[in-house]
Amino acid sequence: MDLSAWARAIWRFKWIFYSGLVLACLLAVLATARVSFAGGTPSLRYRTPVIYTTMTKVFVTQAGFPWGRVNLPGSTNSSGQYADPSRFVVLAGIYATLANSNQIQTKLVNPRNHEILTAQAEMDPGTQTALPVFDLIALAPSPQRAIQLAGQATSMLQQSVEAQQKGAKIPSNQRVLLQTLPQRNKVTVASGRKKTVPIVVFMTVILATIGLILALENIRPRIRRGEIDELTAVRADEARESSASRRAG
Repeated sequence: MDLSAWARAIWRFKWIFYSGLVLACLLAVLATARVSFAGGTPSLRYRTPVIYTTMTKVFVTQAGFPWGRVNLPGSTNSSGQYADPSRFVVLAGIYATLANSNQIQTKLVNPRNHEILTAQAEMDPGTQTALPVFDLIALAPSPQRAIQLAGQATSMLQQSVEAQQKGAKIPSNQRVLLQTLPQRNKVTVASGRKKTVPIVVFMTVILATIGLILALENIRPRIRRGEIDELTAVRADEARESSASRRAG
């Protein structure tokens, strides 16, 4: 069947095609959104939200900025002032583990709201060696909530460490400090809404509708005006030939 025949068939059963088109649009929308009656008024809400992510870098150090010295005057003990730098690398991994613990996760993160908070120690991209820095990565359904979640996690971890340091009566010059590194609150899209499902649903319904129309066209073919005239002429010729043969006989 050529395209013109397809077009004639679709036009003949245009109401079926229009109904299929409306159904395709409706199902495509429902594949992406759901109807909500919150507040007594029906409205559409996306089934899956856009997830945004941001990251806060936390620097593990101590008072006096030991990283600015060429030589450390001592090590961590009762008389030393500065710790071995490698110890901060180990502590970064420990504090990242604490940030992933239920102590912080259950207080801040709402999984039903598609929120995720994770912490991981940072590696130098060139040498792949561990750094005295760990990253707090927050994911949430809005940029504002992602920034808020990362900030709350950082503050809670800092306050928890300070409270335990005071409880253990650790001298101020021997306490670990968790410093947030100044940076822009860059928020990026971690997971967007995929358009594949609604497109597949729409195309499937449209193709099924066209298939139904073509099937009906084959079952109930429509004879065009020219075809009727041609068939009438053929039958008239057959009638004349039959009449002439009877007279000749």
